[in-house]
Amino acid sequence: MAGSPSNEDLRLPIAFRVGVTGRRHLKDEAVAPLRAQIRNCLTIIKSQIASREREERVAAVVKPRAAIAALQVVSPLAEGADRLVAEEALELGAGLRAPLPFSAAEYELDFPDTVAAFRALLAKSVVFTLDGLRDDGPARQESYQAVGQFVVRNSDLLIAIWDGERERGLGGTAEIVRFAIASGLAVWWIDETGSRPARLLSTPADLSALQHSQAGSAAEESLRVLVDRCVAPPEAGPAEEGGLFGWFARIGAGKFEAQPFVEFLDERPLSLWWLWRANATLMRWISPPVEQRAPQSEPAKSELERYWRRLFIAVDASSGAYGDRYRSSYVLIALLAVIALSAAAASGESLQALEVAYILVELAALVGIAALVEANRRHRWHERWISYRLLAELCRKQFALCVIGRALPGADVLRLTFDSAEPDLAPREAWVTWYFMAAMRAASFPQGEMSAAKRRAVEIGRSLLAEQIAYHKSRLERMSGAGRRIGQFSEWFFGFTLLIAFVKLLSVLGGLDRVVHWGGLAGAFLSAFAGACVGIRAYAEFSMLERQSAYMIRVLRQAETDLEAASLAVDQPLSSVQIGDTLHATTAAMMQDITGWAHLFRIKTIEAG
Repeated sequence: MAGSPSNEDLRLPIAFRVGVTGRRHLKDEAVAPLRAQIRNCLTIIKSQIASREREERVAAVVKPRAAIAALQVVSPLAEGADRLVAEEALELGAGLRAPLPFSAAEYELDFPDTVAAFRALLAKSVVFTLDGLRDDGPARQESYQAVGQFVVRNSDLLIAIWDGERERGLGGTAEIVRFAIASGLAVWWIDETGSRPARLLSTPADLSALQHSQAGSAAEESLRVLVDRCVAPPEAGPAEEGGLFGWFARIGAGKFEAQPFVEFLDERPLSLWWLWRANATLMRWISPPVEQRAPQSEPAKSELERYWRRLFIAVDASSGAYGDRYRSSYVLIALLAVIALSAAAASGESLQALEVAYILVELAALVGIAALVEANRRHRWHERWISYRLLAELCRKQFALCVIGRALPGADVLRLTFDSAEPDLAPREAWVTWYFMAAMRAASFPQGEMSAAKRRAVEIGRSLLAEQIAYHKSRLERMSGAGRRIGQFSEWFFGFTLLIAFVKLLSVLGGLDRVVHWGGLAGAFLSAFAGACVGIRAYAEFSMLERQSAYMIRVLRQAETDLEAASLAVDQPLSSVQIGDTLHATTAAMMQDITGWAHLFRIKTIEAG
């Protein structure tokens, strides 16, 4: 293992992103009350962030706020609502991110009388120009739709300033609000007249019955809770410890166990002791890797790509180290079980002079098994392996999406969180979702033009697909070979045991006591090895992983075809939508695969029995 970077490298600055959508043409008398409501919303968010970051448990796991503006506003800077929110944000010291539907020169044609105000805001923004087209046909409305959806995908809350009426055209405020709600994004609705209290919309029911949604102080309190969930790490429930070994683990860990995300940030490179290569050695023996040149990962080029690649490498290294320890543990336990059973059988059949030696060997093997089980429970190799693997895969997939301002589907990210045994505490794995979303908020905003970014996205997508196809092909072959070989070993050991049983029967009938003695020892030894093979095969899930890889190869091959079809139109306006949808669907399918793997192996913990 190359080793994890220091914990300081994995700490993230606090950030919260507010998007905006709304009417362009607002009445003059509404501007002042609208500004007041906008400022109130942004002030609540900013003050809530400030109060939380002073808390010890938050300050201990984040970078200083100076690293990035805590409040970020995502606004296309059109007249009306977009600019009101942008101006109030700048007054409060927030950062400004400006996705434009098409080039600034074309965009200015939409508001010729306020170009100076637009340029002034643009100069204070991080700008990303989408590949839209300003024409007199449907492409213009599709461009507004694309930029509105871009805002939603890069926000934690959407401020919507409109009259609450249904859609009036493609890319309109109502459609973007509906898209946000469907995507799981809360909406802070401000009536365009500024005469009614703001409301917080979180569900489709809120949108269909605006008058029944939260308003006033209730909405403000819910907004504070929303900010808290984004800023403050979740308090995880206790580790699932049961039985005698669980009791020992709790005694060793102490009453106040560190939170999983704190442990993650405090990780240091683990030792490469030869014992933790047991699983790798076994796999090389029963199913040697196929000699082939693996596809090279696409190197990171931009600051944003390097950010996600750095996180992936760090978490991947930790996951690999804990995976080695966990998987090597059950291999070593199987081997120690063979030794213990064989020694137990030998002690009952041996001369008195050797009986003590056999008993000591049996006792040492059992103590070794107990030590491995207790070490896994206390240091949670199993839990950390799964959690870090999930986070590493999230970062790997986001690397492919980040250049075009896309993100993994929120539902797929939340699906990583398993159930908690404690109703008032978050699941143990909830920190993975929190940390990934915090990394999304802290990431830099895409800069430049979508025309170049979408070509880069195609390159990264091809590299990711080739890399994953090669990985699954290799895993398919190795798991198939390993499962077959382990199964053969089990059958051979069983067959030899059966043969020895017949020999013992004939020896008993023939009065050959010495043959019976050695036959009993050999039978016990072979039975123990057969049981060990069955145990390893059950824990490793060779057949399940084989089928999973076969399925993923088909999915990835189809994704390759879809990506190549989308890339044919890469020079066309708005082709980023198709390219983004293809990459989005592909990464979502990959995450479903890794989530299924995690759900399965979560229950495959090491047991002594």
